[in-house]
Amino acid sequence: MINPLQITREAVCLADDFAGPLDMTLEVPTDALLSGVLEVIIDSRFLQFSGALTALSGGVALARVFSDGQVEYFVSPLLSASECISDSQLEFRLGQAGL
Repeated sequence: MINPLQITREAVCLADDFAGPLDMTLEVPTDALLSGVLEVIIDSRFLQFSGALTALSGGVALARVFSDGQVEYFVSPLLSASECISDSQLEFRLGQAGL
């Protein structure tokens, strides 16, 4: 089964509102791992960087993504995405927001 995941990000600067979308929908298989979902998002070039971005869901920080594609996980990267992403919503905020 496939579940749509709503992804949003903060604008890095004023011009960023025009440079690319601030939200996207990703079709995610129900058995997808958190690490796999983040890998797809990073590879999509959706994220814009001026520093690290924190991935949050339901107000809980799941990981920090760096501009070089490295990921620091705050939860196990082997959790299924459906277990740790609440209400099919994942947001990316600048810096250490939510920690």
